[in-house]
Amino acid sequence: MSTFSKAIEKPAVWVRQLSGRDVSGQPVLSVLVKVRYRLVEGSCVDPEAVELLEEARFSDDGLVMEQDADVFPVKFATDVLVYCSVHGGGRAVVDASLEISGNRVDWRFFGNRVVESDGAGGIRFSSPEPFEEIELGFRRSYGGTDVKASLSAEPQWKEIFEPYSIPEGDIPDHASPFSYARNPAGKGFVLGVDPTSAIGVTLPNIENPNELLTPGNLLCRDLLSWPSMPMPAPGGWMSYEWFPRSGYCNLVRPYHAELVPFAEVERGFASTEVADPQTDSLEAGHRFACGASAGLQLPFLRGGERVATFELGGVGKRLVFQVPGAPMIWVDGRQGRLNQSEVVVHTLEIDASKDLVTLVWRGEAKALRTYLPEELKDMPFKVVFP
Repeated sequence: MSTFSKAIEKPAVWVRQLSGRDVSGQPVLSVLVKVRYRLVEGSCVDPEAVELLEEARFSDDGLVMEQDADVFPVKFATDVLVYCSVHGGGRAVVDASLEISGNRVDWRFFGNRVVESDGAGGIRFSSPEPFEEIELGFRRSYGGTDVKASLSAEPQWKEIFEPYSIPEGDIPDHASPFSYARNPAGKGFVLGVDPTSAIGVTLPNIENPNELLTPGNLLCRDLLSWPSMPMPAPGGWMSYEWFPRSGYCNLVRPYHAELVPFAEVERGFASTEVADPQTDSLEAGHRFACGASAGLQLPFLRGGERVATFELGGVGKRLVFQVPGAPMIWVDGRQGRLNQSEVVVHTLEIDASKDLVTLVWRGEAKALRTYLPEELKDMPFKVVFP
């Protein structure tokens, strides 16, 4: 963290100028600045400078991205991240929501459940147990690895998935065909056609209430049918190797052709390029830079938008606030000039448990050419906060 200043004209750990290209291929300069606020009675107060992250941070097991890098010069949308736990207070089911400028995301939180026999050759879900606290994130959402299926795998699958192996010939956990491509870190993913093979499986604690798992849709019939399964409930950062983010760098698991378009494309969360192995457009690169969950990559926020949460961070807790006003940002125009930029929210992070809001602002304007990192260090810019 660094001392906050309302006027900045020199690079610091919390502000820097980057070079890139927009969707049309035009060179641009972007200035990123990262600020954290406390939420007090619905207002964002006490701005504090926060260091921009150069590299993503992962969990100890390497499976979950805990924080993406900030320093992408261009993104396709505003990434919105929510950090918190939902408190059950002895309840077994809790509905929570987030609404930003007309865009709404809903979650349903369940206490622990397992798949059990229905006594007639089928399966049912056990009643959810009352819970005290469930952390919002991919580990509690739908996904995971079907270990039982991997142990009894038939040899032909190895050839199909060989392109996903590392040089030693092993397939890493995040690319295993027996892991859910959208969320290898979750739970509830079951392969096969025999319902009784799912008995004992732990079910996810977080689901989309409009796309709930049922005993009838729980099983993924084979390794190539994963696109037909539910998307995980949004919440955390999407790792680079997870679908759909992986699709923008030409890495998509094998799938049955009749299962396209993907649900993400149908719902407007991804472009058709995500399923095109030949894609190499600038738009695809900008979409890859967006790491928020499907449904939480929003049309660019610009400051002043209304944000409302319910049941996130405490029993019955509500947060209502406005995104702070945008700073004015100028980038280097060369020959002693500064060019005023278009300012958008690069990333919005809401910590509903600690009442903190962190923003990465991006000011972007056309440039004469792309620039090397060594050149950018001495190139002028200006940021002025309201």
